[in-house]
Amino acid sequence: MKRLAVQSRQALPTSAARSMMRTAASRAPAVHRLFRRVRAILKPASLIADLPRYSYGVWLGHLGEAHARGLPREPGTVCEIGPGATVGAGLAALISGADRYVAIDGAWAWDTERNLTMFDALAELFRRRAPRDSSGGFPAHVLTDERMERCLEPERLRRIRESIVRVNRDGSRIRYIVQKGGDPMRALDGSVDMVFSQAVMEHVGELSLAYERMSRWLAPGGFMSHEIDFRCHLTARDWNGHWAYSDPVWAVIHLGMDPLINRVPCSEHIRLMRLHGFDPVVERRRRDRSGIARSMLAPRFRDMSAEDLATRGVFVQAVKPRRERGGAKASRRDAGLRPGRSAGRQRSAAWESAIAL
Repeated sequence: MKRLAVQSRQALPTSAARSMMRTAASRAPAVHRLFRRVRAILKPASLIADLPRYSYGVWLGHLGEAHARGLPREPGTVCEIGPGATVGAGLAALISGADRYVAIDGAWAWDTERNLTMFDALAELFRRRAPRDSSGGFPAHVLTDERMERCLEPERLRRIRESIVRVNRDGSRIRYIVQKGGDPMRALDGSVDMVFSQAVMEHVGELSLAYERMSRWLAPGGFMSHEIDFRCHLTARDWNGHWAYSDPVWAVIHLGMDPLINRVPCSEHIRLMRLHGFDPVVERRRRDRSGIARSMLAPRFRDMSAEDLATRGVFVQAVKPRRERGGAKASRRDAGLRPGRSAGRQRSAAWESAIAL
């Protein structure tokens, strides 16, 4: 215990006490629920108004990069990991051509009225061919006039809007799945064309299992696209200070509960992707040479590369190969497709069976 106290004084920044107090308060269920409600009420109106444009930019970023790498630019079934209450990127996927959208999260956060408002704002952004952000224009080379005319057809938009109201019901293009144990996406194995997330994979506990499941969900030739944030998430003074904590100190900060972030560095994410059969085609790192020195790293992180230590974020896209060991028959079997039945028909059947999850 004395050793732990000494290490705490050396490794914990001045913000650690505040971090522990925030964690204690937020982890108490009643206090946490109250905190979320107050935060929602006090959230600036400008931030709420910006959510459609933020979601629009997120989706165009994933889609544009996929097109640049020769990946499918109009995926049929799109799955988002951990959207929370902000499903705007998924709605943008539907508006711009996707047939189906699956959201999977740890808790139910669907709000029909908010999502209808979000949908209407997103549809208007696409109609105006609004630029992705202040630094770039509308990706007309990806979302051509011909494609957008088809996607923005009034009857098609009406069906998507109806799907928002009828989420998880027969005929809806949208599934919002809550992860409560096991794999609630099992019925959709081999039927997904794209899996994406935005600042989520740093929060996933069983990371290897997550990538293994994504590999199963995706059809051969499908791909995943992730923006991953490696910063400390307010657990330390320096952006990479969370790598200075030993496991016992890290457990104290989180009061023995599941940590907010997994502390897995970039190269380990890439290794796990390859382990589960993915071929990374994009690995764009954002580097920051500030922060803690190597001498301050906790023992388990001492072998971290200099590149990982300076990587505060990464955008990565990885493909599930079309042909795996055993050739086309093996790929078809791994995708959960039965011989003699079209992929399209089997994907539709898988989609409908997912209603029961």
